[in-house]
Amino acid sequence: MREKRDKAKHSSNCVYADASRVRYVSRLIRFFGLSPSEHFGCSVLLFGARRLFSLAIAAILLLAAAVSVAGSGPSAAVALSDDRPRIEVWPYTRILAEEGARLTPEDALAALPRFVAPDTHHATLGLRKQPMWLHVSLQVAASSDVHWVVDIDYPPLNNVDFFLLRDGNVVSRAASGTQRPFANRPLFSRSHSAPLELVQNAKFDLLIRIETGGATVVPITLQSNAEFHRSSTVEQMVQGLLVGIAISLLFYSLAQFFNSREYLFLKYTLLVVGSLTFTLLQLGVGPQFLWRDGFWFDRHAAGLSSLAAIAGTFLFLEESLRELPIFARKEDKLFPRLMKGGAILCAFIAVLFIAGVINTSMIAALVTVMGPLPSVIAAPKMIGRVRRGDPVGWYLLIAFAIYMVGVVTITGVIRGYMPVNFWTLHVFQFSATLDMLAFMYVLTLRSKAIRLAALHASREADIMRALAHSDPLTGLANRRSLSDALTRGLSRCNPGNLLAIFVIDLDNFKPVNDLYGHDVGDELLVAVSKRIKENVRVGDVVSRLGGDEFVILASGLRNEQQAATIGDALIAAFRMPVRLVDREVTVGLTVGYAIAPIHGKDSVTLLKRADDAMYAGKQQAKGSVRRAS
Repeated sequence: MREKRDKAKHSSNCVYADASRVRYVSRLIRFFGLSPSEHFGCSVLLFGARRLFSLAIAAILLLAAAVSVAGSGPSAAVALSDDRPRIEVWPYTRILAEEGARLTPEDALAALPRFVAPDTHHATLGLRKQPMWLHVSLQVAASSDVHWVVDIDYPPLNNVDFFLLRDGNVVSRAASGTQRPFANRPLFSRSHSAPLELVQNAKFDLLIRIETGGATVVPITLQSNAEFHRSSTVEQMVQGLLVGIAISLLFYSLAQFFNSREYLFLKYTLLVVGSLTFTLLQLGVGPQFLWRDGFWFDRHAAGLSSLAAIAGTFLFLEESLRELPIFARKEDKLFPRLMKGGAILCAFIAVLFIAGVINTSMIAALVTVMGPLPSVIAAPKMIGRVRRGDPVGWYLLIAFAIYMVGVVTITGVIRGYMPVNFWTLHVFQFSATLDMLAFMYVLTLRSKAIRLAALHASREADIMRALAHSDPLTGLANRRSLSDALTRGLSRCNPGNLLAIFVIDLDNFKPVNDLYGHDVGDELLVAVSKRIKENVRVGDVVSRLGGDEFVILASGLRNEQQAATIGDALIAAFRMPVRLVDREVTVGLTVGYAIAPIHGKDSVTLLKRADDAMYAGKQQAKGSVRRAS
């Protein structure tokens, strides 16, 4: 009975927890402004993403455990031979935390019984505040090469000291690290490496002292000279590919910004600069080639570049997910304020970090928390875009998933929860590169949408302008457009540059309109408008003032005869019937015209005199051209 009660209680607790999650997601979606009809779909997507994310983390941790077990081994001496040109040293490594005063190599060797096997995953000691000593025993085979290289392929370490001892005496030493002059490194390498001169059939002790302000990641290998140069070449090619992609995206976004003045490209540039700087630091290319011996920048580059990338992500997502005016249903003020506030917070934290108020460990914790925050805040907007079939939402969600894989992996390596290998060391750089490429595609889609919106707005403006300045039936200029054209033409008018105004009235239009109806009358007006335009000069303004009354403005005339010629051409054009859809009708024109500056210098006077001339012609002889007196 008690067991049944426990099961029922557990079941009720699960139901209550699921109901609480549903209520939380529902409130979250309402908080970000989604409609109630979108709640179910968003809840399913969020819970599905949560399950997939949990499965991904579980798979990564299982892989980590498998690699960790595979990498464990006995604590015997490392046997160096030519048939093993590359040896992972971690299974043979013992560690000792330096407490109090700094130890000498002899002190560390004397304390060898206190060295213990690492209790963390392969090649990582996690976050350690105190300096760490590492010990490895070496023995060279009788017929093996005696020239070897010890390499720690994690460039951000601050101070690294190598000591090679034989029979308790130091036979060679070397120093490396980001807080030491690069010229003093024993090898010109982005990683921390040192050459070893060994003796066949002899035993050596290799002691390494590591001091760093961040993660103590120590992927130690012993390599032959040829293998070291081969692996360095491969690594440089990988770095060149990743850095080259980032630099190409950087210059492309800057060029697009200067060309279009679209600030979305500038926000993307900030994101790329942050990711690129972090990549250069993690891969060691920056200290090797760009800011050599920039000790202050080395200490702060990781934090500042991470904050720059996060701030760029806040701003980029805010503008990428902003509704364009033609698609916006209602103004959303909360989302842009949250995103811009996040970017401002990143800038404020960066100032505190530069001022020394926040140390490296604190900035690492803040960056870990804030890294996924832009995408978490923007998730409801992304889901809304996905539901609308907008590819922007899909690509942003994909970019977020890729970024989270990189963050989870690198965080696990830094804190000692995951083993170190090629993929875990480079996963953040790979994910950052894919992230930037996904964002670039989003940038392309957004730019295309902006161009289409601008084209749509321009077309609407043209339509509104045309409606305001044209006759809706015939498409000819209306009274307002004619007035503007008259004002411009009269300002340039002089005795050598005449301007003529023609007032035209149709003959026999009313009988056609009464006999066949207004639809045929409108069809006739459209056909008459087309014939008039075909029989005037290019550049002459043809307008309809209403009914069957038309006005033509002809400027740039050299003499009065040109005006008479235009009038005669119009009369001759209407001696032939006008063909409509299902009939032919015959109409004529009566034309009166006035010339500026001969008959006046203002539009009112000229129109009145041309109109008087037309009416005089109408009364005396229809189908004629009459000049104002």
